[in-house]
Amino acid sequence: MAEGRILNVNDDGANRESVSRMLSDAGFEVLEAATGQQALDQANDQPDLIILDVKLPDLDGFEVARRIRANPATRLLPVLHVSTKLAGVDSRALGLESGADGYLSQPVEAAELIAAVRAILRTRRADRELRLSHEQNSVILQNIADAVTAQNSDGKVVYANDAALAILGYAGPQQFLEGNDSALTAAYEMLDEEGRPFDPNQLPARLILGGAPEARALVRWRRRDGGQDRWTIVQSRPVRDEYGRVTLAINILHDVTERRRNEQRMALLSEASAVLTASLEYDATMEGVVRLLVPRLGNWSVLHLIEGDEVRWTAAHTDGALDARLREMAAATVPLANQKVLPPTLFNGQSELTELDDAKLADRIEGEPQRAFVRSLGTRSLMCAPLNVRGQTIGALTVASPEAHRYAADDLKLLEDLAHRAALAVDNARAYRRAEEASQMRRDLIAVVAHDLKNPLNAITMAAALLSKGAAAGTDGDRARRQSAIIARASDRMNRLIHDLLDVTGIEAGRMELDTTPQPVGALVNEAIDSMATLAAEKQVILERALDPSDEAQRIAADHDRLLQVFSNLIGNAIKFSLPGGRITLSATRRGQSMEFAVKDTGTGIAPEHLPHVFDRFWRIRGSRRDGTGLGLWIVKGLVEAHGGVVSVDTDPGAGSTFRFTVPLAL
Repeated sequence: MAEGRILNVNDDGANRESVSRMLSDAGFEVLEAATGQQALDQANDQPDLIILDVKLPDLDGFEVARRIRANPATRLLPVLHVSTKLAGVDSRALGLESGADGYLSQPVEAAELIAAVRAILRTRRADRELRLSHEQNSVILQNIADAVTAQNSDGKVVYANDAALAILGYAGPQQFLEGNDSALTAAYEMLDEEGRPFDPNQLPARLILGGAPEARALVRWRRRDGGQDRWTIVQSRPVRDEYGRVTLAINILHDVTERRRNEQRMALLSEASAVLTASLEYDATMEGVVRLLVPRLGNWSVLHLIEGDEVRWTAAHTDGALDARLREMAAATVPLANQKVLPPTLFNGQSELTELDDAKLADRIEGEPQRAFVRSLGTRSLMCAPLNVRGQTIGALTVASPEAHRYAADDLKLLEDLAHRAALAVDNARAYRRAEEASQMRRDLIAVVAHDLKNPLNAITMAAALLSKGAAAGTDGDRARRQSAIIARASDRMNRLIHDLLDVTGIEAGRMELDTTPQPVGALVNEAIDSMATLAAEKQVILERALDPSDEAQRIAADHDRLLQVFSNLIGNAIKFSLPGGRITLSATRRGQSMEFAVKDTGTGIAPEHLPHVFDRFWRIRGSRRDGTGLGLWIVKGLVEAHGGVVSVDTDPGAGSTFRFTVPLAL
């Protein structure tokens, strides 16, 4: 029997045939149409789902979807848009607004298509069931039982229908009828609506046998050997003999598991929306995500987010001590390359639902101490869903439980929905953070320009005034030359600032253009030293080189002028922080397929608390009287990375610093 009838609408014969074949192979009956009007006509035959291409020769898919929704006979038919046009957010939104239940972008894999079709069909079936349940619920609960059992005055179960056996997980009636309700309490942990232990003496049957006229309770059944919880409304009524004595308690059990789960899902999704939109602060968003899941879906949860070549994470646990331990551990990021301690979902973008026994734990996590810690968290059942934004996996959301077989496919679907919402929230938080950083950069830039242009402009103004006054009084040429030199130096400072700001703009925008050619290492180092020799001599600092002949002969792939700019910034910095008599040494050493350059000085060094900030934009030592925009080392980092290299610094406060950077060798 076919899983359902699908109307496949596409004017492209090859695409239509491909999709129809996927559906047929999956067990669906497939109808086909090539135009919008044909689709509208065949929709009256009530297929279970319409897969609708957006670009049709007569009516576009959006208009077809709108007409299907406007027709009372077809308005409830689910529509799935499939088209390359749906790649953009606007098109997706238009598709949903026109009445589509989902969208897929072509080309689409068979597994993705079938999963989407089945998901929509499940949702639509659930919608129909909920509508029927709303209309018939009172009648069903009062008059029709999903399960019926009977207990005699001793409490022994003397009757159970098949529905009761199925609900309570018994293989056959004999197994059930051999005991009383104590057998249930041995097999199940019973909980009330709030998740607290349910007193067996408050079971409706026991109350009836104790003399109550009727009794009713909502019981949550949790198998002691693992598995998913089941919810039942248990209602009991007495059967009396001719003397009015209670001879039987008739129990009507209505399985409301799916309803309760749906209510919990809706409540959780509603709360998730509130939490995830409550703040645009990045850390608050991460914290809110994991706190949503504990203890609703498990006893611990963790959110991993990819940031460059590192992974930030945050976690929550029901146990206060373990929660504090996880918070402490989450202060450190994890290298993205360390896949053994990160969920596979981060790398394959696929959801995961698994039972994590010792064998799987050993395969996923290296080291027995680490595995023991994961066990201590309570990790038997685990599920993980990716955070996807614009086709990229930016993180993974994991929840785990110490109970075996705790999760099923619908739990994973709920986690996927939460992960999708979390991904959008994280993306918004990141955009907000980038906007804040850009705003701060603009403020910093204004401050730098206002401060660093003011002094040279004042110098130019004063020098020009003196020149003008001297010219009127017939002042000699020496004084004029001194004032001209002041103007030249001030202009040079302004020019350097302007060039630095232009470099900042290029690096920030990722538009730093390089004219890369093979450059001889020895000649480049010599040129760098020659260009800074006068400045070093004025400061009485020795500027020297230390190159091995084999390294000196190497050639690197570099932009000649930009690399000299790197040397100039590093050597200039070293001179600035060196005392008279100090020494600055340039060296170069081959490291694999790169050349590592080093600029070592005997200056004042860098304090440990300042070291993490030396390559930050606009950063200067607080209280420093030395000139500078705070852009030099940030530009050095940008230029080196544009060459495909890395830059680092080692320092010994009071004894000097060594800045190192790498540049790839020329092929």
